Amino acid sequence: NTSARDAAFGLESGTSGLRFLTAASVNNNPAKAGAITGVNYDLSFYDYAWGGEFTSGSIAFGWKGIGLCLPMINRDVKFGTKIQYQENSIPDGNGNIIGSYYPYETNNKISVGIDLLEFNQQFLSYPALNRFAEKFNVFFGYGQNFINSKLASDEYFGGEEKKDYNGKSSYGEIGFLLQYKPGKAENSNVKMDYTFGLDIVNPTKEEIYYFNKSQADPLPYGIKYGLSGCCCLDLDWFQQNYPNFDTSILHHFTESFLTLYASLDRANYGGIREITGFGLELSLFDIISYRLGYTNNDEVDLSGRSYSFGLNLMYENKYGVSIDYTKMFDSSEIYGPNKLNLNLNWMF
Repeated sequence: NTSARDAAFGLESGTSGLRFLTAASVNNNPAKAGAITGVNYDLSFYDYAWGGEFTSGSIAFGWKGIGLCLPMINRDVKFGTKIQYQENSIPDGNGNIIGSYYPYETNNKISVGIDLLEFNQQFLSYPALNRFAEKFNVFFGYGQNFINSKLASDEYFGGEEKKDYNGKSSYGEIGFLLQYKPGKAENSNVKMDYTFGLDIVNPTKEEIYYFNKSQADPLPYGIKYGLSGCCCLDLDWFQQNYPNFDTSILHHFTESFLTLYASLDRANYGGIREITGFGLELSLFDIISYRLGYTNNDEVDLSGRSYSFGLNLMYENKYGVSIDYTKMFDSSEIYGPNKLNLNLNWMF
């Protein structure tokens, strides 16, 4: 489950997006839950070229460095993340088609996170950690994934036999994010920050089975890690170079003029699958963004470029709405041509 912003970067580790947090992006790295402030609802969906559908809904709550992310209503008026596969036929005993059904899989993920330094400032006040907070953010998180895989029709198998084709399982993951913020140099309008992300997925190597435990299928496990950097010109730079332009209204929405992101990350799922992604984003006034990403997946044909356009409106750093439109993996026929992501944010 990724937000359109993270999909555009091809990110696995969740290092980008600490500036524009979404509840969906918390699913990439549960440590992000600690960075949420207020309430954030996220809805994303897209259609696969082969007839399947993806939809996901998430809601996150954050208060004084403590965050919680829960499944929420998605496009199908269900909770959490759902992948629906293409329609299958239901034959009778003679091979005649008597109906059809749609196999699907769901993931209802619960994540908790903590901003260690913010939590210290609010509740503990250790002086050494307070000094550390001037230039760093440190986030830890834990997520639990609840998987339900329904690959057969109740009508076709009937009675108790249908349970053989319905698999349920769960697994955990541990996330960590470290952000370094050196701040602006004297007489400079340039701000920089750098983020390292790490996500350990399914460390106990949980499996899912349909018929019996001796025929269990593996669930994803491994390590995801990445780096991102950000260079930002603030509005003071814009005002100095364009003194006749009134930026008072813009200050209600943002303190930034021009921002450039760069990201690189990698996922290694136990030697079964390796994913590498990198991306660039250019943002004007933190309102309009264009992103270009590339992802290489060595297991299946999910490699290629992705393009994304984002519109983010935040008023007085409290109320916000953002929309991301992404064209995903243009070299692959597995994904559909686009993905839409809607995010609502209320910070307090």
